[in-house]
Amino acid sequence: PELNGTDSISILSGDQTLRIGPGNSQNITLGFAPDTNNTVTANLTLDPRGPTTSSQTIDIDGTGVTAEASLNESAVGFGELGFNETRTRTLELSNSGSASLEVTGTSITGSNSDAFNVTGLSRPVLDAGESTTFEVAVNTTGVSRGPLTAEVAISTNDSTVTAFTGATASEPNIDVQRAVQT
Repeated sequence: PELNGTDSISILSGDQTLRIGPGNSQNITLGFAPDTNNTVTANLTLDPRGPTTSSQTIDIDGTGVTAEASLNESAVGFGELGFNETRTRTLELSNSGSASLEVTGTSITGSNSDAFNVTGLSRPVLDAGESTTFEVAVNTTGVSRGPLTAEVAISTNDSTVTAFTGATASEPNIDVQRAVQT
């Protein structure tokens, strides 16, 4: 047997020279490993070696299913925060694909990653078309005055989706007045 047309379909067994007697049969097992949601096609050609037989071609097609992860925001601004203040924003993770999306991990990277955290991502699997919300928070306790930036990453079986985060830690507004003695 000879297979032509795509790398997504392959011969798993029965790929040797087939010797099939009259009235008998033999199985050929094909594998299908698509990497997109598109339909793929191939042709399986059997070329018998007998004087009265001709080649037989079998058309094969399949439609792949994949998950497709996305976040509703690629950048999350927290604005200006005073010291020892926490602010939270809600993000939504969606699966617009046609297969289940599995959340495999979360991470926060960047020079101010310790000031940010992710909570509430409790659904490790999203079916096709589903979404879930989670929280990203920034806390200015123990940070220096100035800009705070980090990148939140949600790893899935499809891809890693990211959102850049930013805030500004400002010093308290203190008004000092001189006491006047009379």
